[in-house]
Amino acid sequence: MRTLTLVILTLSVIISSCTKSPVTTTPPIVAVGPITITGISPAIPYADDEITITGTGFNIDKTKDTVDFGTGDPVSGIFGPYTQGLTTASKAVVISASTTQLVIKAVNSDSSVSSGLDYQLFKRANIGLNALNRIRVRSGGLKAISTLTPFKQLPYAEIDGVALKGFWLGPNNYNMAPNDSVSLTLYGVNTNNGCDNKITLSCNKALCTFVDNYLTFNGTSPQCKCDDFGTTVYGCAGTLFQGKLISYNPQLHLANIHFLVPDNFFGTPVNTVINSSILIKMQFTNADGKSRSKSVVCWTYPRH
Repeated sequence: MRTLTLVILTLSVIISSCTKSPVTTTPPIVAVGPITITGISPAIPYADDEITITGTGFNIDKTKDTVDFGTGDPVSGIFGPYTQGLTTASKAVVISASTTQLVIKAVNSDSSVSSGLDYQLFKRANIGLNALNRIRVRSGGLKAISTLTPFKQLPYAEIDGVALKGFWLGPNNYNMAPNDSVSLTLYGVNTNNGCDNKITLSCNKALCTFVDNYLTFNGTSPQCKCDDFGTTVYGCAGTLFQGKLISYNPQLHLANIHFLVPDNFFGTPVNTVINSSILIKMQFTNADGKSRSKSVVCWTYPRH
């Protein structure tokens, strides 16, 4: 009887050892944990910069990380996005993501409209929003708020309080013209050293074959260059300084300046022509080398 029992047990072990166990796979576990923000780079960015956020607990799926700009307190967790989150001013797009790093960029960095981040940070400087700015990261029901993260103001220009954008009308609703005297307020000025800031003019490349009965130019004019901003009207041009600094406010990073549009911007001045105007480009570059350009309307002949 004992012998039979031993045989049965032996067969059972043999059969069991020949049976393959089912293979199971376990999906990789991504440790999320609490979200922290330990660093922002650049430390003081521009609104249109790509910004790197370093920390922990971010989701590797960038679509599950939400980043926005506003004011708040990392201790209490209270956070208010700009324009209550109703416009693009507070929103960022996540370009890439890992558990310890996010690369983001503002959806709308504009300086001239209230739905732009730069506008919210600096056009309302009287209440100091830029000094209070923070960045919030949310993922998987968790969140973190950065320490104070001020920005540098993007360069842009205003005339009579109206942002220089698109089709611009100069003083008294006249378009700009050769030999005109122009006064502008420049924002995003980080120094009052005139050689560190520059305004340049250029012909619009699409119009470099512009022809009418009175004027022809093709980019060979001594002044009007096609998209290379070859005419300096404010700042250092070689050994000469063009234009004049009227005033500078280091707290608001703005300067009031004055310049003269060259009377030969389109070549030899011609004063006996009918009205004709085209788009040219104006570019403002600050001490960091940060520049922005806009198209402006300009008469093709001096008005006086």
